[in-house]
Amino acid sequence: MKSGFLNELGLTDERLKLARLGASSPVALYSLRLAAVEAFDNLVGKERSGEIADRLWQLLTPSEQQRMATSSPPRRFPLGARLGKPPSELPEPPYNIRERDRVYNELQTLRKLSSPSAEQAQRISDLERELNTILESK
Repeated sequence: MKSGFLNELGLTDERLKLARLGASSPVALYSLRLAAVEAFDNLVGKERSGEIADRLWQLLTPSEQQRMATSSPPRRFPLGARLGKPPSELPEPPYNIRERDRVYNELQTLRKLSSPSAEQAQRISDLERELNTILESK
């Protein structure tokens, strides 16, 4: 990794912290700061973060500065984490949820019995069939 540009920033305490980020160029480190301002501020301190950003800006080539200035700012994510798209809405199931829950709860209650009677075993079998029928309906 080329982190020689960190020497040009005139840093002392923050140099090691910034080197651990793995940025190979001033534009890479500047981009990291833009992507996660809060995390960068927490890493080096809010005041120092601004100073470092200003120094990094001076190390960018004119074309890099123009590219950074004209690119749209990144969306802000907590600590730079992109969590993907939010889950889509699930469609309503093709069965009555309350009825399914009623049958399931009764079935679970009967299954917990340590030694069910013949009547209870038959009821368990009936409830399993009923639950399957409910879930397979369309």
